Amino acid sequence: MFGWAARRARVIFIDRSDGPKAIARINKAIQELKDGISACFFAEGTRNLGGKLNPFKKGGVVLALKAKLPIVPITILDSYKLFPKKALRIKPGVLNIIVGEPIETSSYNEQDKDVVLEKVRSTIYQNLQHYDVIGYGQG
Repeated sequence: MFGWAARRARVIFIDRSDGPKAIARINKAIQELKDGISACFFAEGTRNLGGKLNPFKKGGVVLALKAKLPIVPITILDSYKLFPKKALRIKPGVLNIIVGEPIETSSYNEQDKDVVLEKVRSTIYQNLQHYDVIGYGQG
């Protein structure tokens, strides 16, 4: 069921253990983005257990830099309470989402990926702090 839904949503799965395959998939996605398809990346690479903001993976930033497309940082508050890491079911409740201002990437190149990644992470971290999400630390 998940595989069918993921294919219908055009989910881009990146196998982080196979670098060349991941790069090829990112390059294919760049063309799709230029054709008007949007992408959503979960920068931590996994669901958070709650308690801290984990380090971000660089794939989404690299893709945005290569495509010269803006990044819209999205902060999801307390999702771990509704969908705990090892749970099979989603719990009922309210999920709050903060959509940030787009971060332009057109003036950056791939060597700036760490700078852009920190801009995105900093925005999300500030949102978590602003909404006083208990237990979040800089990690």
